[in-house]
Amino acid sequence: MQKGPNFSLGYRQHVDIYGWVRLARSSQIVHVNEMHSNDLEYQIKYFLEIDKIGRIQFANNTYLRAFIRKILSARGNERLLDLGCGIGTVGKLLSPLFKNGGEIVGIDLNHELVEYGNDHWARPPHIRLEVGDANNIPYPERYFQIVTSMGLYENVANLDRVLSETLRVLTRPGKILSIHIDMDRFIVTPCPEFNRRCYKDFVRGMQVVGIDVDAKRFITTCKRRNLIFKEFQFVMEYKTQITDNFIKIMKEMMQSYYQNKKIMQKFVEFHFQFMRWIGWSYSEVWDAVHYLYSHSDQVAFLIKHKGEIYYRKTPMRIFLIQIFEESQI
Repeated sequence: MQKGPNFSLGYRQHVDIYGWVRLARSSQIVHVNEMHSNDLEYQIKYFLEIDKIGRIQFANNTYLRAFIRKILSARGNERLLDLGCGIGTVGKLLSPLFKNGGEIVGIDLNHELVEYGNDHWARPPHIRLEVGDANNIPYPERYFQIVTSMGLYENVANLDRVLSETLRVLTRPGKILSIHIDMDRFIVTPCPEFNRRCYKDFVRGMQVVGIDVDAKRFITTCKRRNLIFKEFQFVMEYKTQITDNFIKIMKEMMQSYYQNKKIMQKFVEFHFQFMRWIGWSYSEVWDAVHYLYSHSDQVAFLIKHKGEIYYRKTPMRIFLIQIFEESQI
């Protein structure tokens, strides 16, 4: 494995799953009243932010925070802009690194996610979230020393425009940090074969409609624009034994989704917009989503595997771009 000056470019974290399950049980679901069916970015942000288990676990991950600390080498007094901030997950993750007079600003088009984040996570004046467009960032030139994003650059149709705006508000020297969830290498086991098939088809559908699932478009665009970047690997791994208590917790979690008809309807709509392009009908997606979140079916599967190890792997690709001179861009 390659190594940098003081840290490994690859990292694996092992955590007992019960910690983040307990956090999830006390959290609230983000309700988005209006789906913007013509705006793919809104749909993606909705699905990501409604998964509060992943959001909370990510924002409180001290291992990932320490890993990014070494990558950024931040002094703690910089201004940081988080593009496509949603409810402020990245800002909350990195906030302990910028308490030496630093400032974190997040912008997102969805006012409801911004409002929720300001009410629950942001702590003014150190962190604040604002409604804003990555295509027209509402800040002057060379205002931020660091710009971060998780999942935005891969999902925008006009990547060149967003990168140009990013570079406009970035100081010289400045840094861009992009966190990419590697969906192709995401693993959950044991997992019903039907669940696995649905996930693979969902990812294939995203690729068909142009989502940069493998980050190739992002990498190609950076190279074309002579943006020099380094790529780092971080892997979150969760392991625990499937016990009666584990099954009980998972059942309660699934019931909270399954019993909310509005949430289930949103899940169906979200999945259908991708899976229909590879042959899934609306009724097939409806049946699949209701099966995936049916506590009776999923719990029955877990009971069959009681005593085995539940394993979940979430690989991340983290890109760091450093800008020193105007000639670089």
